[in-house]
Amino acid sequence: MKLPLRGLARPVAGALIALLAAANAAVFVLHTLPRRSEGRSLAATMERKKSELAAAEEQSRQIEERFETLELNGRDQRRFYGEVINGRDATLLPVLAELNGLAQELRLQADSLSVDPEEVKDSRLTRLQIKMPVQGTYRQILQFLERLERSEHFLVVDELGLRNATLGGGGQAELNIDFSTYFLAEGAGDRES
Repeated sequence: MKLPLRGLARPVAGALIALLAAANAAVFVLHTLPRRSEGRSLAATMERKKSELAAAEEQSRQIEERFETLELNGRDQRRFYGEVINGRDATLLPVLAELNGLAQELRLQADSLSVDPEEVKDSRLTRLQIKMPVQGTYRQILQFLERLERSEHFLVVDELGLRNATLGGGGQAELNIDFSTYFLAEGAGDRES
């Protein structure tokens, strides 16, 4: 029995070609798609890493700024304690003398002066609160405050309270002035000048 090969060869050859094409396509898909996916994954990872790097650079810049600020604060603090603030004896009497002297020089009426020292929490300082009611013309009071701004002593005006004011003629006023000055607390390494 003889089989006709001619009639079968074409369908078998077509089926083999189709099978080889399908196998080739499957290998192509199995080989290429993971690489494409890998490429997309690498691109996404790279973008994520760039973003993380930018965030880390910004954080580093902020830390550098904070460090510089801390260095400046430390330098200012050393200057403050070393040059601006003195011990009690070098601060208290000269400040009170200056306040009274200025009031007398400007012909302000300053009947009383009260002082109240208090320790400043978590520091080497004592705060001396000074309450000083004065009476005079607006011009005299303004000159008094301007002179205090230029004082060689560290004085802070905490509060101004107008008690009485006359607008006519001499323009008289009564003013409560609350000041603070600071000095090194006892035993904090007084620096007398």
